[in-house]
Amino acid sequence: MTRRGLTLLLTLSVALLAIASTTLVRAETEVAEANIDPDDSLTVMEIVQRRGYYIEEHKVTTSDNYILTMYRLPKTYVESQLNASAAANKPAVYLIHGLLDSSFTYVCNFRNQSLAFILADAGYDVWLGNNRGTTWSNQHVTYTTDDDEYWAFSWQEMAIYDMPAMINYVLDTSGRSTLSYVGHSEGTMQAFAGFSLDQDLAKKVSYFGALAPVAYLGHITSPIFELMAKTYLDVLFTILGVGAFWETNWLIQGILAKYACAFVDEACDSIINALTGPSDNVNTTRVQVYVSQTPAGTSVKNMAHFAQGIRDNTFRYYDYGCSCLQALGINLCSKLICKNKAVYGAFEPPNFDLSAIKYPRMGLYTGSNDWLATSTDIDQLRASLTDATILTDQSVEYNHLDFTWGYNANELIYQDLLTQVAKFISKSALFGTRPIQALPAMPPHPFQEILLLLLCVTVFLHPALAVQAEVEAAVDPDAGLDTTQIIQARGYVVETHKVTTSDRYVLTMHRLPKSYAESQSGTAAAANKPVVYMQHGLLDSSYTWVLNYRNQSLAFILADLGYDVWLGNNRGNTWSKEHLDYTTANDKFWDFTWEDMGNYDLPAMIKYALRISGRSTLSYIGHSEGTTQAFVGFSNDQELAKSVSYFGALTPVAWTGAATSPILVTMAKTYIDSWFQVFGVNEFSANNAILQGILGKYACAWAGVVCDGFIDLIGGPSDNINASRVHVYVTQTPAGSSVKNMAHYAQGIRDNTFASYDYGCSCLRVLGISLCSTLICENKVKYGSFDPPAFAIGNMVYPRTGFYNGAQDTLATKTDINKLRAGLPDDTIVYDKTIDFGHIDFTWGHNAHANVYDDLISQIQLYEGKSY
Repeated sequence: MTRRGLTLLLTLSVALLAIASTTLVRAETEVAEANIDPDDSLTVMEIVQRRGYYIEEHKVTTSDNYILTMYRLPKTYVESQLNASAAANKPAVYLIHGLLDSSFTYVCNFRNQSLAFILADAGYDVWLGNNRGTTWSNQHVTYTTDDDEYWAFSWQEMAIYDMPAMINYVLDTSGRSTLSYVGHSEGTMQAFAGFSLDQDLAKKVSYFGALAPVAYLGHITSPIFELMAKTYLDVLFTILGVGAFWETNWLIQGILAKYACAFVDEACDSIINALTGPSDNVNTTRVQVYVSQTPAGTSVKNMAHFAQGIRDNTFRYYDYGCSCLQALGINLCSKLICKNKAVYGAFEPPNFDLSAIKYPRMGLYTGSNDWLATSTDIDQLRASLTDATILTDQSVEYNHLDFTWGYNANELIYQDLLTQVAKFISKSALFGTRPIQALPAMPPHPFQEILLLLLCVTVFLHPALAVQAEVEAAVDPDAGLDTTQIIQARGYVVETHKVTTSDRYVLTMHRLPKSYAESQSGTAAAANKPVVYMQHGLLDSSYTWVLNYRNQSLAFILADLGYDVWLGNNRGNTWSKEHLDYTTANDKFWDFTWEDMGNYDLPAMIKYALRISGRSTLSYIGHSEGTTQAFVGFSNDQELAKSVSYFGALTPVAWTGAATSPILVTMAKTYIDSWFQVFGVNEFSANNAILQGILGKYACAWAGVVCDGFIDLIGGPSDNINASRVHVYVTQTPAGSSVKNMAHYAQGIRDNTFASYDYGCSCLRVLGISLCSTLICENKVKYGSFDPPAFAIGNMVYPRTGFYNGAQDTLATKTDINKLRAGLPDDTIVYDKTIDFGHIDFTWGHNAHANVYDDLISQIQLYEGKSY
């Protein structure tokens, strides 16, 4: 049998399943191809480059002449994108993979999920190792992979040769004296063996993070691995002359990954769980991506060494066996028939002495659902190590692969891991001594910015100014990116469109006409896509729909589902500050409220999106103010409403008299809007250099919990926002509006009305009769009445509307929403759901996809293209 015989044997059943599926249901191949993730079959270098990072390839030769490949990410995402030099003297982190895996495991997910990218963006010099015999390390100075001698290794040689070679290479190249070591599975096993043999090497490791630690294996519960070990399958392969075990090949990449897993991802996921333990932490739609590079191969001898540990419950050198004669109870063995005696000078292979490990400091990260690194075996490992060695010990509900494949590993594992890594690196080496940057120039209208600056100074100019450089290391590379930049960073095509309203405001719309796959491949967008138009909330912008990651931001989710996505920007925000007659320095520019957005902005953008797309209807999604203007616009213009097949109202806002937000209610009831007008301030909370340069980039990056708490005071308590990314959101939010718009909301809070703007009326009262003239009653001039008219919400028969409410929402409260429900015609609301969300969670929430968007998309699809 050739050395590829094993691969054929192991993949045959799955390959036949895939071939059968494509034979019996050949037409469904096109469906599978449509499901293929664009990351499928990308190599380590290709996926790193696709994520926007600079990457280097290094070759390392071991003392026994194996040539290993290491990948290095020396730059952050920002440094890579700017083509800037990497910051000097970065601390090094060396990551090594598990059994049958490769360096791909640390980059296989998205930027916020893959440990290599997270570490790079935290300011580390990241090195990814590849053990001998894997896809990326299959070279030798003397042998080729066709030679049996090449495959004569196990994890024992990885510990004795591969690990020290790569650690020393990283230190020599980086100029550092120590590094942090993160190993997964086999990557921990070779570390335990190697450090027990070489404590001088161990002292070069400042911290060892052991993910799914493996040493003893006698109590594994994986039925497949246990069966392979106890049926001596490794011995059979050896007899058959098979040296290589399960290398990556065209069967795996071309059929299993590209079609079988893309089409029936649940089946592939189940097979993997049967190997490593049950899991709900892996994105099943990306299993095809993982399988396209995994398994990455090893030697049969390595698998045999693992099998010996399972059968014998030992952590020791490879057992070559011993055939001896017994005479009077004495073993009579010669070196000719006892290879252990020849290799080790003993009948039994020696154990690795774990008690010899005094260094490095280590943390164990274990999984309660792990069938390969079980609690019993890990307890035996703990008992063998010295007490002071283990500094952290954390168990999560993970299986064996979740530690690198899990979409939530950042929150459950990596944040703590990074904390431990940072703790044991010299502060001066990690954080540097970069000078504090000069403050940006004061904006032209400083009244509000002075107040904001005082807040920033309170939060940021803390006595611990020495941590300033630590803050810079914590800044997310998305911080400061605007709407178009973050869309491009996520890999999508974006268009900018200008829309002129009938009252001559020039608005900006952002369009995502292509899916991620279409954007990456450069192909034209599919024809006649259904249109979704999304409108932001108060003091927000189109950025709110794209500020999270691809699987969390509604705009990306819809684009990847085949929609033509349009993002609106209301007058007066960052993106819509143009007018045919006025500039923003002119008071007349700021003479608007949400009523004008409903009467002018909404119809202009709906009609523009329909005209450009060539569609007759679209779906409309509004958040907060985006719903307020919709209730105005649709109640006033039912013909416009009929062009909307479905209206998804996220946190619907009309009446606000029962709002409980401490900050907004206080502002309303102290008439702070009137104070701004007295001081001649017309623009409210515009985005500016202070917000981006201080509050976003430093204060919230350093004190994210403080900023998160402040935001909760506005929109309601929440555990659904990634606090570590609040500084990203704040760099583009608030996006500004007019003081008059804020005053209109304040009037609703004070008066519990849903009515046109109240200009006021000063009247004399005689015998209980109001005596008012148009000279002293602007309402009378504007509306022909003393009081502003209420919006006729009862007229809004169309469009079909779905309510998505937050139980923790302090702006759109249950009482106010009930009043809105009662005001609408009975058949208008076709869907109504309440979630345990605050006001901002509907666009910022990391879990909004599962809790809100899935239902929202189902309703959109239900009514898509349907007329009235």
